[in-house]
Amino acid sequence: MVIFQFKGKFTVPAAVPRFTEAPDPKKVEEGRKGAGKAMGFDPLRPDDQGKESKTVWTFETDSGYNSVPARGIADPDALNGVAQVRDKGEKSVYIGRTWMGPLPAGRYVGRMRIKLEGPGKQSMNMRLLIHGIIDKNIGFATEEYKRTDEAHTLIADGKYHDYSIEFEAPKDGLAPCFIGGAYTEAPDDNRFLMDRIVIEQLERYTDAQLALKNPMQAPDGLLVGGEPGLDVLVVKGWTWDTYKLGEVLPMLAGADRITERWSNSGEAIEFPQKYEELFKYDVVVLCNVGSYWLQYDGRKVLKDFVEAGGGLVVLGGLYTLGQGNIAGTTLEELLPVTLAGGREVQRAATPLILKAGKGGPNFGALQWAGQPAVYWRHMVTPKAGAATSLLAGTEPALVTAMVGKGRVAVFTLTALGDKVGNETPFWQWTGWPTVL
Repeated sequence: MVIFQFKGKFTVPAAVPRFTEAPDPKKVEEGRKGAGKAMGFDPLRPDDQGKESKTVWTFETDSGYNSVPARGIADPDALNGVAQVRDKGEKSVYIGRTWMGPLPAGRYVGRMRIKLEGPGKQSMNMRLLIHGIIDKNIGFATEEYKRTDEAHTLIADGKYHDYSIEFEAPKDGLAPCFIGGAYTEAPDDNRFLMDRIVIEQLERYTDAQLALKNPMQAPDGLLVGGEPGLDVLVVKGWTWDTYKLGEVLPMLAGADRITERWSNSGEAIEFPQKYEELFKYDVVVLCNVGSYWLQYDGRKVLKDFVEAGGGLVVLGGLYTLGQGNIAGTTLEELLPVTLAGGREVQRAATPLILKAGKGGPNFGALQWAGQPAVYWRHMVTPKAGAATSLLAGTEPALVTAMVGKGRVAVFTLTALGDKVGNETPFWQWTGWPTVL
């Protein structure tokens, strides 16, 4: 609940109930097993609730945008009350929207919501542009104004209709532009309005599909690790500082041997895309980072890096593993755990106390009296042959495995949660830097 008080007084209830109705345990369990897609809800349009997910992106066309000198006008039929317009008295204007993305690699359809008012011949030319990939023009016109068989038909009945353009994004991170113009031969009798553009993903490409489109292989003779000593590449996502990476990294190497990449919303920025760039490191640390902005090239290079002898450390969080779009990518093949899906990070009923596992390094010398605790963790399962070096209660907290000549370590815990009793959040525990 968020309260903005401008005058008067509102008394917050002493104890706000967690639920207005007791949850159905059966439905809760079903939900946890679901895909966990993000849903879009418009409280003003309850009939539309739940129709949008991570496979649908909505881009308003309310005004002008970069390279599109359009203007907006109030329209009660537009879903948000505003639409781009070629108004009466105007013969031709620019319309559209630029930089709609970035999108994951895959097949898409863009749907333009358009309304034509009044009689007369009208047409629209839309340029689908993905810089360096696609550049084509698609014609639309009212029936009496069609000049070619290829022109799509515009309906002039004073109502909004969707008009579709299908396209392919052959790699991650592309942002299509729909740049067009609306025309008429009778500017005094009609007008053209565009409400929004919705892009829907028809198929998301897996890394196996992208490998066929973009085969890559490490150059002959290229070895992992450049200069003598330890070179570490760290990608810092959300909660990186809570994990105390700032304390841990100097314990591994001098500050000049550590390269940092920053991340917003769990996606890595400027991750190396070439073998020569990544193979100069010995270890890569991904802290709460997903797969998307690594892009296919970065993921493939990272996989080959590990198999050639590199180390990979993955720290859990809301934007990684099963919640970081790693399923179906080459990164999933590297992991020593089986992912659970979209709602993979779950809260433990009671704090889970860390303790040494049977496999991996010997943590026996650490002081466990502080009861280092985990509150939220990834519900993953170790793969056959993997070693569980650290436990949270009876659940795996650190799972490692050899992959080719390299080694991968996954921390399934997350730096989230509040202290309940006498335990210590694991990231505040004095032994945590040593474990990491």
